[in-house]
Amino acid sequence: MTGLPSIDDDFGTMDLDVRARTYQPGWYVAWNDIEDDKMDDLAPYFHIQRVAAFPALDDPERNEMILYRLDPVSAEKVEPLAPVRKAPTPKPLVTKLGQQPSTEQLQH
Repeated sequence: MTGLPSIDDDFGTMDLDVRARTYQPGWYVAWNDIEDDKMDDLAPYFHIQRVAAFPALDDPERNEMILYRLDPVSAEKVEPLAPVRKAPTPKPLVTKLGQQPSTEQLQH
């Protein structure tokens, strides 16, 4: 919704430490506190500073949203991994109503 890239640590194939080194985020948002395993993943690469807290929801496990700033420990120590390349977007398929696409149009 905001246009900011997300590195959700609960979904995907990369671990949080690998994602953090790859994408070099400047911020981290957590519910109530940073869990120990996530702190272990972030602490070697970033100084983690609590910046703001917002009351949210009525669930006791998620009643405060906390914003942390992530500052790199040092330029020498935090080396980003190779950038992730996106696959090229295929050309849009243009056909008339009811027309089947040609073999050439189906090739990407």
